[in-house]
Amino acid sequence: MSEFRNGGSGAELSEKLQALTLAVQQTGKTGSITYKIIVKPSGNALVVTDQITAKIPEAPRDAAVFFATEEGVLQREDPNQRKLDLREVNKEVVEVRELPRLAAAGPGK
Repeated sequence: MSEFRNGGSGAELSEKLQALTLAVQQTGKTGSITYKIIVKPSGNALVVTDQITAKIPEAPRDAAVFFATEEGVLQREDPNQRKLDLREVNKEVVEVRELPRLAAAGPGK
């Protein structure tokens, strides 16, 4: 089989195996590679073809929440929710002083 497709099948299998191995490690899911050889008669010769199929697991994709406007445009902010008039508070630097601690009154004191 090393002569088949000038070694191309072996190289393709190696590439897909590496991709499969990385995907399985990253996702923790199962994957597979199927190598199929098809042999057909053609007069007094045989025609050999191959098929490589890989089922590579995919990582779950993150979802996002959007809101639709009446026009069908997606946006991040809910068009039905009122906006608050938020403003930045003046960041005045204030001196912080520590107060002396009082001794705790225990039994017999």
